[in-house]
Amino acid sequence: MGRRTAVRPRKEPRQERSRHMNETILEGAARVLIREGPAAFTTNRVAEVAGVSVGSLYQYYPNKEAVLFRLHEREVQATWATLGGILSDASRTPRQRFEAAVRAFFEAEAEELLLRTALQRAELYFDDTPEYREVESQAVGGVREFLREALPAGTRELDFKARLVQTVVSSVAE
Repeated sequence: MGRRTAVRPRKEPRQERSRHMNETILEGAARVLIREGPAAFTTNRVAEVAGVSVGSLYQYYPNKEAVLFRLHEREVQATWATLGGILSDASRTPRQRFEAAVRAFFEAEAEELLLRTALQRAELYFDDTPEYREVESQAVGGVREFLREALPAGTRELDFKARLVQTVVSSVAE
């Protein structure tokens, strides 16, 4: 059994100043990841690029894996905030919602191409964690709920179908 990597933040920022510090750290982390790649990604380098002390970074994140995971989690949440709204828009037909969601996903991928490509390469640092599986499961759950509504009642294997849709759309976007 492998080592359990901690990927959750040490604390969630509550005050405005703390939220700003956390955002500064994540922006610096994104710059390091995009410019230098996952192999050169270290907490010291992130702190340097963000313009904060490494001690400040460690107040929020226990290690580089936690910073990388938070970047990934933030991207997934932002994407699903958009896609969830599109997929649940009852004023459109299921086909219109699906097409609009795929288009929005492709646009988001293109808009954040460098970061998303770098995050994909960095997933090996956190993809074996329960937290990663939970984030991915939530995304599949959004697709599954859409399929539950869009497909005929009684359709079986919705989890499989949802994962297939997610895999195909993600692969095409890449």
